[in-house]
Amino acid sequence: MEWLRRQLGAHVQWFPYHLHPEYPPEGILRATLVERYGDHFAAAVQAMAEEAGLAFNPHPERVPNTRTALELTEWARAQSPEAHERLHDRLMDAYWLEGRDITGWDELGPCVADVGLDPAAARAAVTSGAFADAAALRPRRHVHRRPQER
Repeated sequence: MEWLRRQLGAHVQWFPYHLHPEYPPEGILRATLVERYGDHFAAAVQAMAEEAGLAFNPHPERVPNTRTALELTEWARAQSPEAHERLHDRLMDAYWLEGRDITGWDELGPCVADVGLDPAAARAAVTSGAFADAAALRPRRHVHRRPQER
């Protein structure tokens, strides 16, 4: 996304999108995903990620249910746009680069702390349900290009 900012002057604002709301709260086994799509699926996705220069190292055993993580990023957005961006980027790295299972608070809490936010406050706000609607109703993302100066 930094490339879009530098090269095109784009402002990227991420919004939550729960891709698989049918997953149980604990997520699903990666083996279930392999059964559903085949072994070639993961290899194809990894090849595309590598070609684009993106990290691809998801948790080897579990595909997370990201609902709580999405609500958490909305809590961070309520703190400030910068807090949202820091936490969003941290969670993406935790999952795609570090292979962490971001389903539960054992992984989410340290990510919150890593970006200088209060894990206890975050957990209390998210578990209260205050951010459930915000995480459910937004589109995936919007990319707006600033008008060229003349």
